[in-house]
Amino acid sequence: MLHSLNPDRLKKIIGVFDREYGDIPGLDVPPLYGVPVWDMPYIIGDEKPEDWSPWLELVGYASFMEHEIKGLPDFVNVVRAPEPGMIRRCSLWVEQSYIPISKVAVYRVNEELFLKEVARRLNVGVTKNTRVLLKNHVWELGAVSLGAGVSFPVYLVRRLHQARDAIIESLSKHNAHGLVLLTGKKNPVHQKWPPGIEVQRLWDVIAGDGLRFDVSQPMLNTGVSIVVNTPVVVRSAKVENTVTQTTSKIDVETKRSSFDEIKNERGETIVAYDWNNHVLSIPGKPDWYLEGETRQAAIVEYLFEKAKSGVWEVKHKDIMFQTEPSYGGSRHITNVFRNNRTWREFILIFGRGKWGFDVVHG
Repeated sequence: MLHSLNPDRLKKIIGVFDREYGDIPGLDVPPLYGVPVWDMPYIIGDEKPEDWSPWLELVGYASFMEHEIKGLPDFVNVVRAPEPGMIRRCSLWVEQSYIPISKVAVYRVNEELFLKEVARRLNVGVTKNTRVLLKNHVWELGAVSLGAGVSFPVYLVRRLHQARDAIIESLSKHNAHGLVLLTGKKNPVHQKWPPGIEVQRLWDVIAGDGLRFDVSQPMLNTGVSIVVNTPVVVRSAKVENTVTQTTSKIDVETKRSSFDEIKNERGETIVAYDWNNHVLSIPGKPDWYLEGETRQAAIVEYLFEKAKSGVWEVKHKDIMFQTEPSYGGSRHITNVFRNNRTWREFILIFGRGKWGFDVVHG
């Protein structure tokens, strides 16, 4: 059963694991840690979370729920109803009828099973070696052996954007060196890591049956000063390790072209984005310089990617979810840009909670 996750389902489990966050007010219980049921469709699709057992576990029920009010997403508090298994929303703006308590369920990935599955796919002995370096954020899975007595530790890091300083401090305090795998969609290229650490996305390493990751000699042993890269190839469940060496530097993150543009049918550029410098360009407007690795930049980049696919009006909920919000932070785009006076020159609301670039794209 533990080996039955196909690549698509494994990717979704990683997505749920990465989305878990704390301080979700519980219904009659302390704060919960997990993912509210209303966010689940964006990760696992139309399937019911309860059908993902044992990978997903119900941890409790939130004391609030998401609800659309006047075309915009908002939250309303809930209380238990007299009927078992039912709740009632507490708001003057919504109907007071009873609804199933499942509407406020909070789920979490079965951590033990998940870590074992990741370790199995990396050929890491997780049972005896796994330890938590920072609760809910950093795990040391064990070591990957390259043969001839050579091995390197592997660490799993979740929600780097949420606890960046604490995560870096934890790795430094434990003298961590080796391969750090991020559960999120991005590998921040400007993030400074402790010496002897290389970083990749978890999904890039364990996608499908063909597993591959690149590590360098200084990462294997922080006392080694030479720079020699060692690509390690791990294939299938049988785990066949192949070690080679090269003197050229291998970039562990897929690079995209720095300057990207969207053109209309006449070949005219209507929106352009500089991925390296985080600059949005729209003809007729001054260039918009954004600070990299921020929520504002993430929103602009998400809107740009959607526009490239032909979607110019994006649901507010999609924008906020895909740019990794955490409960207690900003849940509305206007709050994210509240310290930026020029953003309204570039982003518009198109009614019924949809947003996009202020351009003529027809």
